[in-house]
Amino acid sequence: MYCPKCGFECTEADKFCKNCGNSMIKCPYCYSAIPKHTKKCPKCGEWLVRDTPLGCYTILSIVVFFSSLCIFNSIVQDGFTAFLISLAIVFVLWIYFIPAWIAEIRNNPSTTAIFVVNLFFGWSLIGWVIALIWALSGGRR
Repeated sequence: MYCPKCGFECTEADKFCKNCGNSMIKCPYCYSAIPKHTKKCPKCGEWLVRDTPLGCYTILSIVVFFSSLCIFNSIVQDGFTAFLISLAIVFVLWIYFIPAWIAEIRNNPSTTAIFVVNLFFGWSLIGWVIALIWALSGGRR
């Protein structure tokens, strides 16, 4: 195993390079030695630190739920029916935007384009399937 900073040969058990003092860890994907605070492995290209917040769709779901709850509560005048309608709207939107959500979770490089295709063409089953396949087949950043 070689130090990625100076190229000095180290043993597998070394936590620090004996030549330059660089702290090292193993990449969990390709097991190569990399500097400790690396966000992306220089050898295999996998992200080691996830910088995508997974809560944006959750927050959006909560906002849609409460706004539709307020709207339908004023229209229907029955709290339970408004609750069920709001829940159904959130569930349908969640199913509708699954391709964009998968693309974001997988750190797909085309996340924005997948979202746009999903938004404008997802109403047709073909557009939704294309966005889903694109989200699942794209490589990770």
